[in-house]
Amino acid sequence: GNNTIRPYKIYDLTAATPQWQLVNANVPGLDLDNNDSVFDINLTNENIIYAGKVHLKRSINGGLSFQEIYPIEQHDDVRALQIYTSTTSEANDVLLIGNDGGVSKSTSGGNVWETLNGNLVATEFFDIAVSPARPGVVAGGAQDNSYYKLENGVWMNLVDESPNALPCSIHNDGGHTLIDWSNPNVVYSRFNQYLKKSID
Repeated sequence: GNNTIRPYKIYDLTAATPQWQLVNANVPGLDLDNNDSVFDINLTNENIIYAGKVHLKRSINGGLSFQEIYPIEQHDDVRALQIYTSTTSEANDVLLIGNDGGVSKSTSGGNVWETLNGNLVATEFFDIAVSPARPGVVAGGAQDNSYYKLENGVWMNLVDESPNALPCSIHNDGGHTLIDWSNPNVVYSRFNQYLKKSID
């Protein structure tokens, strides 16, 4: 599961008898697994390591501990990572990342980020729904961006902020969406294991 603690190991190819070495068997929240994880090591200082998945983390002690360096303003889910310029101090590393919202760059080892998207607006929809009874209305669930509705040419982000709402925010994944064919004011959407319903 997401809370599983996974061991972190390195393989030293320069050793006389190369073998895997366990560095830290207790790195909580590192987010590494077999699906879309990122990992890179500074070429001038092997103690500086960048790793992650949903968020990016940095180690300056060879993997014994990691610190999150990915602010909430950046788009969730780091899909690609490249140390563009390695320096002896992590404070000057130049990093490029690809995430679900485009491309970002840091010239400070991840301490400060800037987006390289320009005017690109990137929204990944899982699917969209339409209704013949309400032409011009489109609803859909998006990766990391909850739910959207297009009506009268205007896009709205639909986040349920009612007191009894399920834990859903603009940063959560939206899910598959369906507009009721018998009553187009009713919209169903999936959020994790829940089925949500809107009647307005």
